[in-house]
Amino acid sequence: MPPLGNFVVQPSPKAARSLVLIGAGSGVTPLMAMLKAVLREEPQSHVLLIYGNRNEDSVIFQQQLDALEAGSRGRLQVEHVYSQPLHATAPHQHTGRVNRTTLLRILEQRHQFPAPQAEYYICGPDGLMTETQAALELLNVPTSRVHRESFVAAADTAEASATHGDVLAGTDDGPVTSRKVTIQYEGSEYVVDVPTGKTILDAALDEDIDLPYSCQAGLCTACRGKCLSGKVHLDEREGLSDAELAKGYVLTCVAHPLTADVVIEID
Repeated sequence: MPPLGNFVVQPSPKAARSLVLIGAGSGVTPLMAMLKAVLREEPQSHVLLIYGNRNEDSVIFQQQLDALEAGSRGRLQVEHVYSQPLHATAPHQHTGRVNRTTLLRILEQRHQFPAPQAEYYICGPDGLMTETQAALELLNVPTSRVHRESFVAAADTAEASATHGDVLAGTDDGPVTSRKVTIQYEGSEYVVDVPTGKTILDAALDEDIDLPYSCQAGLCTACRGKCLSGKVHLDEREGLSDAELAKGYVLTCVAHPLTADVVIEID
């Protein structure tokens, strides 16, 4: 799907700039278009792509990225971040998640990308964007140089905004800042505290619960589970059929609890 709003790069042959692209899973799709355009039309510009995935096998555009980097004469650098790598990490590969600690470490190693002067484009789930914003604030990056885009279908944007208003709705005891979600997986049961604005998957991973996932954009269905009770909002529904939705299936990477009694069973 195309990026929304002002989340675009206008190539200029005379430009000599540094771009830092940060994405996870399918969020790399609009970033790929950007880096290709800059490499093709701006011979004096440099691009750093920081790309998060579950493991080496879940990387989208792997062969294209390898070819582009090899032919860029040093103008493209790709840093992979794997939350659950299959092999020992090699140079330019990192273990963990795309959070502020990982980002600060990578950016500090890339001296040709001076933090305040570079342009930053972030595309992915809300958790990634929150962590990236925190890292860039620590580096004193001006907000005018930071461009963000949630990887959400345009048709769902209004619904997502309205529903998240419900998530933020207060109770007699004050505003709701989080909700408990029970997750049943591989014979174990976990109770996860899901803060407002975070997905169920992000909250579970923050507590080191090893749940299945891949794209983190609601497209691949690797994180599919069944909602046994309670109500859940999905930022993205394209990965599920109408029949699956009717049966209560959800994708934890784009799911937010709307009630305090959510129970999700993951096969």
